[in-house]
This record gives sequence, structure tokens and C-alpha cells, in this order.
Amino acid sequence: MSGRKEGIVFPRPFAFAIDDFGWIIGNDHGYGDHQGPFRIGIDRKMDVSNYKSVVKVAETKRIRLVGLFILGEMDRLNILGKYLTTNPDGKNWNNSKNISEEQIEIMDYVKENAAHLEFGLHGILHEYWPEANQRKRAVFSCLISKIFIS
Repeated sequence: MSGRKEGIVFPRPFAFAIDDFGWIIGNDHGYGDHQGPFRIGIDRKMDVSNYKSVVKVAETKRIRLVGLFILGEMDRLNILGKYLTTNPDGKNWNNSKNISEEQIEIMDYVKENAAHLEFGLHGILHEYWPEANQRKRAVFSCLISKIFIS
């Protein structure tokens, strides 16, 4: 092998991305008869401490991580009710249970720590609902052309 060591060479990655930031509710509503979104599977409310842990790791390793955000539960104006396929309740979307100052605290923290945690968009509510409570597995969808990308 002309002086080379045998084995597998892994190229150094240019970025580490962490999926599914942005959820306020941690538990899944995507299994069984539930037609809600698949979440991160932790049965508790998410708060700024989750982001502080990630930033601490990034600071310690002197790297910048990419946080890929699901933004639906950060909807403070119930805008998703105007875009019926973005949520399980269609025009009846009501995000009031998730609206709190913690949302502002989380996003302020993310902005203040952009040197170690870059904001990235992962989706709205992770799934797509062509009809109320009829979830389809898709992260992004193009509503104009009706093309679904999973």
C-alpha cells in the first residue's frame, strides 16, 4: 500500500447538527392512535436548560453546533391556523398552552450564543396533515405544487 496504513479513514466533518430543537412539549404524540407530531420522546417540558447543556459542550470543545429547530410550538400568534396542513387541528390550531416567556428566554439564549449554537430550520411540526387528524410522514412540504419531501 505504498507506505499507507491499512484501515478506514473517516474525513473530518465540517458540522455537527442536532435534530429537533424547538419543541416545548417533549413527549411523542405520533404513536398508536395519536395523530400528533413525533417529538423527542422525553416526557417533560423543554426549557432553556436543554440549550445551556448543548452550548456548554460546544464551548468546552471550542466548536459550533447546528441546532435544527422545529418551530410550530414557538408560534406565539397562532399563525399555523391559517395554514391548515401544518398542524393536526387545521384552522382550530391553538398554541396557547405553549406560549410563555420561556419561549423568549430560549430564543434569546440561542441568539446570544450563536458562536456555539447556530440556528437551523428543520420543520414546522415535523409532520404534514392533508386533512385534520390525518398525519402524513413528511418534514417539509410544498403546498403550492403539492410535492412532499420526507
